[in-house]
Amino acid sequence: MIHAFYQQLGGEDRVFEAEADLLTSRGHAVDRYTFDNHEIDGWSTLKKAASLVWNREAKRAVADRIRAFRPDVLHVQNTFPGLSPSVYAAATEAGVPVIQKLCNYRLFCANGLLFRNGSDCQDCIGKRFAWRAAVHGCYRGDRVMSGAIAGAYGLHHAIGTWSRHVGAFLTLDEHGRELFVRAGLPPEKLHVKPNFLDPFPEAGPGDGEFALFVGRVAPGKGVETLIRAWALDTSLPLLKVVGDGPLMETVREMAAGLAHVEFLGRRDPTEVETLMGRAAVQIVPSEFQEPFGRVALEAMGTGTPVLSTQAGALRNVVQPGVNGQHFEAGNPADLLVRFRALSQEAGSLRPGTRENALSRFSGEANLEMLLTAYRAAGAKDSGAPAAAPTKPAPQRPPMPPPTPGATSAKATSSHR
Repeated sequence: MIHAFYQQLGGEDRVFEAEADLLTSRGHAVDRYTFDNHEIDGWSTLKKAASLVWNREAKRAVADRIRAFRPDVLHVQNTFPGLSPSVYAAATEAGVPVIQKLCNYRLFCANGLLFRNGSDCQDCIGKRFAWRAAVHGCYRGDRVMSGAIAGAYGLHHAIGTWSRHVGAFLTLDEHGRELFVRAGLPPEKLHVKPNFLDPFPEAGPGDGEFALFVGRVAPGKGVETLIRAWALDTSLPLLKVVGDGPLMETVREMAAGLAHVEFLGRRDPTEVETLMGRAAVQIVPSEFQEPFGRVALEAMGTGTPVLSTQAGALRNVVQPGVNGQHFEAGNPADLLVRFRALSQEAGSLRPGTRENALSRFSGEANLEMLLTAYRAAGAKDSGAPAAAPTKPAPQRPPMPPPTPGATSAKATSSHR
């Protein structure tokens, strides 16, 4: 399994670890090859741009790991920006099928979010070369890097990298699958496999009498809308905001003087799970095309109902009257109305919310979906567990702060 960890660790990084752990816990041998994207901080702009197209060092390293481990399938989570699609070629040359997980929209959107200037943006879907990304500086406001990303991915689309090297793709829900079909990926290669929880958290008491936001405080996450809603009514219960990000200073200024808003910063996963279990309502105000919304699932796993927008997969993950309620994205007044309504029934929804999550997002059901996709990609014996690894696999600590300059290769298991 291959993954380039983001500089600001988030949901994708946790999904990678969760899937690797799920396979390992069910007896499948897994070798994790990871890259710390902090390493690119010391690279020149030219090297960064070149590595988006082809990273010879990454290809060589992956080829070495394939020869040593002899996998049935190469599962790729994220190659951006430090690894590049060169890792696919290493597998193809070794006769190993490839499956690519699609947790964002980077294949056709430079920032991976389908979100620009505070609004949904689908200008580049289906375009061979996403030139608008360079015009607008969609990637972190940097026109040069935005153009480099658009050029690199445009080149790989043109030469058929994904069609030639990738046997199957995993999307997180049907909405995402439809977007990738529009973008030009072969429909027959796109398999839907949602996120999951394994093990499931304990049911929480819901006795905290507060609302909770957990996530990156960043554009598209809807935190500004959330603060505006709380500013409309000072009699609302306490809102706890867990997380950090580029908009933190902005939202702190927006919340100045609001005694019923509390910023907790980053917290460890155990504390976050406890907060979710105690919260009356979890709020997920995303305004971009959310590929899944893992935080919604985590809250539901504790029994806490979710108030969310209908952005992306959230329209299907959150089911009004069953495990939560929807509000109009970017509309603080509607958020307020829906929050009040959900608060009235939150207690009665808790048992059903957790049961709904258990029935739809368990590890067992998800594992079978994953193995089915592996077989579709061309894996020959992914349906049966492999022999246990020859030595215990050291586990990456849950969501640690990344360290610049950390080693890029971290094996967690050896030969079958």
